[in-house]
Amino acid sequence: MAPTKGGISAAEKYAAEFLKKNPAKIETEDVVTAFRQIKEWPKQSRPNVAPGGVKNPMVDGLVLGLAPNRQGSCAISQGSIACPELTKLVTGWANCTLPDAGFRFCSIQINYNYAAKKTY
Repeated sequence: MAPTKGGISAAEKYAAEFLKKNPAKIETEDVVTAFRQIKEWPKQSRPNVAPGGVKNPMVDGLVLGLAPNRQGSCAISQGSIACPELTKLVTGWANCTLPDAGFRFCSIQINYNYAAKKTY
């Protein structure tokens, strides 16, 4: 996933500039503003949650953090490789706003403009 001018690179640039000025306190609106910079979202194949299922598995979104790989382990997601500052912004926001300060997570799935099917 290479950042594109109208895509996630705009959010990466915003996140980098924001974190230089305000690294300690990240509000929800700061993250929303970063995501609003993205005009062309990356596509993902997610047949288990896509409204179109297996017949139309493509959805707009990205995963930040660690993600499963084809070798059966985990690797840094393409989204985090392409956008390390956006990853820092989103994970910093999660750490600032989650009610349980001890909550641990390894990835965050960002969905855009679709309601994912519930999975168990």
